[in-house]
Parts: sequence; structure tokens; C-alpha cells
Amino acid sequence: MTLILSEQDVRSLVSVNDAIDALDVVLRRQGKGDAVNLPRRRVHLRGGVGLQIMPAADLESGVVGYKAYTAGRGWVKFHV
Repeated sequence: MTLILSEQDVRSLVSVNDAIDALDVVLRRQGKGDAVNLPRRRVHLRGGVGLQIMPAADLESGVVGYKAYTAGRGWVKFHV
């Protein structure tokens, strides 16, 4: 099932402490090869508008996701 969350959705659902705990777990899994965090990919258009995508997966729990955002001069829009 696909779930699309805005930055505001994430802030209302996950505390900073919960996020730190989750990162601790998944970064340890990444160290064992059980999680993947790919580098940010960027596509830029003329006029300064761009799309950035950051995919990742926790292979152990079977969760995959991404953070994507578009940005221009003076604005940015996030999706997680």
C-alpha cells in the first residue's frame, strides 16, 4: 500500500525522539547490509527549478520509501 505524507503530516505523527530511535535502528541495519540509503538525485530545469529524490529501504522490515521535493527561487515543496 502506498502512503504519501507531507512534511506537516510527518511532524504531526513522529516526535524527534521517535525519529532518532528509528534512525539508530535502521543505520545499524544498514551497517549489516540489511538497509539501503541511496544518495540524493537531482534534476534541474532552466530558471532554477529542481527536483530532488532520496530513496531508502529497510530490507529487514520490508519497508521502502523516499523523500522528494521540488524547489525554486524562494519556495520548496516536500513529499515523504
